[in-house]
Amino acid sequence: MGHIMISVLIIEDDTSTRLVTKLHLQNEYQILEAANGLEALKILEQQHVDLIVADVMMPHMDGYEFVRQLRTVDKATPVLLLTAKKEWQDKKNGFALGIDDYMTKPVHYEELLWRVRALLRRAQINNEKKIVIGDVVMNEDSNMVIRGDESVSLPRKEFELLFKL
Repeated sequence: MGHIMISVLIIEDDTSTRLVTKLHLQNEYQILEAANGLEALKILEQQHVDLIVADVMMPHMDGYEFVRQLRTVDKATPVLLLTAKKEWQDKKNGFALGIDDYMTKPVHYEELLWRVRALLRRAQINNEKKIVIGDVVMNEDSNMVIRGDESVSLPRKEFELLFKL
């Protein structure tokens, strides 16, 4: 099976900042870029993105408004918001709208990478509909529970109960 590269959408109006962010992430991820929230929403209509890194302060549509609109159609894609503001109230707004993580500028890029990895790891559990515990793999799409070379197919209801636990 071919390795599908994880895609990250960077939404940032400042070209040089966007480039720096891209340079720090492009070794591990396929990068898509947008200059503002409107542009980003257009991209998202065209293709799937695994994670979004968005600046708050942008023309046409700021990060908060972008997240608000995104969450009406997409509840799952992780969003990490970057902001120059340090007020607690702003953080509260962001999380209330449905962001997943928050970093203040100037961005520490190594930390950004750690946070992106952590968000993707959490999202992967939800997205892949697969939970791995030791040598046990639970795949929600097929209702299969696999351990080593044994696999058991469960009735849907039983599987859902087990998956939730």
